[in-house]
Amino acid sequence: MIMSANMKQDFMEQYVEHTKAKLEQSGTPEAEVAEQVEQMRQMGELYKNPIVKVGFTYMEILPVGLLISLLCAALLKRNVPPVS
Repeated sequence: MIMSANMKQDFMEQYVEHTKAKLEQSGTPEAEVAEQVEQMRQMGELYKNPIVKVGFTYMEILPVGLLISLLCAALLKRNVPPVS
């Protein structure tokens, strides 16, 4: 969070311009290009909110971490001998 707040403030704008150029080169109709660029800019505005940024970050990491944790727990589960 600290690094993203202090470094590369124009990343999203550069990314939008790069994607726009790629779409235009691929022959995508201008209306679709404009629509996708607008969607990307709206997402960039959302991402400026720290709460939204934390939410997106956890949505990316949490499912993978949970899956790996459950898999490791299943593989490393101790087999306790029955008490007789």
